[in-house]
Amino acid sequence: MSKGLMGIGRFLSKFFPYLEIELVQLESEYSSEEYLAIAALASFLYFSLVLGITISLSFFLRVFSLQSVLYSSLEGFAIGFLVFVYLALYPKLLLRRSVRSLEKNLLAALRHLMVQTSSGVPLFDSIVSVSEAGYGSVSQEFKKIIKDTQAGISLTDALENSAMRNPSLHYRRTVWQLSNASKAGADIGNTLQAIVAGIISEQRVEIRKYGSQLNPLALMFTLFSIIFPTLGLIVLVIISGFVGFGLTEHVFLFVIVAVAIFQYMFIGLIESRRPAVM
Repeated sequence: MSKGLMGIGRFLSKFFPYLEIELVQLESEYSSEEYLAIAALASFLYFSLVLGITISLSFFLRVFSLQSVLYSSLEGFAIGFLVFVYLALYPKLLLRRSVRSLEKNLLAALRHLMVQTSSGVPLFDSIVSVSEAGYGSVSQEFKKIIKDTQAGISLTDALENSAMRNPSLHYRRTVWQLSNASKAGADIGNTLQAIVAGIISEQRVEIRKYGSQLNPLALMFTLFSIIFPTLGLIVLVIISGFVGFGLTEHVFLFVIVAVAIFQYMFIGLIESRRPAVM
């Protein structure tokens, strides 16, 4: 259905220059033009669905008018726009999840690889051992390297291909160094020791940086979830006593729901900032 919108997808791809790389790293079968055409079609379908539902409700409630059609169109456009933005950014979200999953097991996998190579095991056999050890995404990537090597590609080229298609900076740097060491005939064990030491140092910096961010985040949480709602309700009660404005249960219910939504979003913010090593 989206093939007729390829022109629109080609136009929209100018505003998302990195989408093609993201889709390649996700091993998607779609190009950026095809993916954005699908997103545009989904956006139009949601616009039509919301428009149809709201106009049908206005007929059913006998409030149909030109103004209701305008509001329905605006609501449909807003929903359709949000759907398009979500779909356009969804590959980036998937890549972030993939990076977190990979980097969480990367250090343990590299230590395994270091022990193997330091014991005199060839690099290819060490990679096979890591691929069968259950290190999540790292083992899956190593299995792809093994598959490429068994298909006739040299080990160094298979390592470079793995680095090119993977979004993790730590993983790409590690695999490129392994490829360069293999080309130069250097000691893989010493190379892995340096790589592991560098990753440990970077992870410590990330953990310290995350810890330094928790204090202002905790202060923000206290202000917006405890102090401001409490003081705001007190002020509303005092003002209502002077102006004769009665506070209903809906006001308190709105405050409770707003605070609950803020706390949920705040927990998500803290979770997104947490380093992948934790």
